Amino acid sequence: MFLLNSDDEPPPCADDPDLWFVDDGTLKGARVTDHVNELIHLAKDGCAVCPYKTPCLQHALENGEYGIWGGTTTDERRRERRRMARRAA
Repeated sequence: MFLLNSDDEPPPCADDPDLWFVDDGTLKGARVTDHVNELIHLAKDGCAVCPYKTPCLQHALENGEYGIWGGTTTDERRRERRRMARRAA
């Protein structure tokens, strides 16, 4: 994760980190249930109000992170990296 200063307000994911790493269907054989979708939306709601959303997303895009980062799922970031690569070509 990108580093915060010790006096910075902790991000919402600091309270319940497991919520941000729920299997969003990108792991082999994963099945996305209604419950998993609900958890993904809860994590994204936390990201929506997070002051670190933009640097968090940038970090995840640059480092291929798994889970919810910057309000996006692993699969959403994979698609965004492909779009970015096509634009750069």
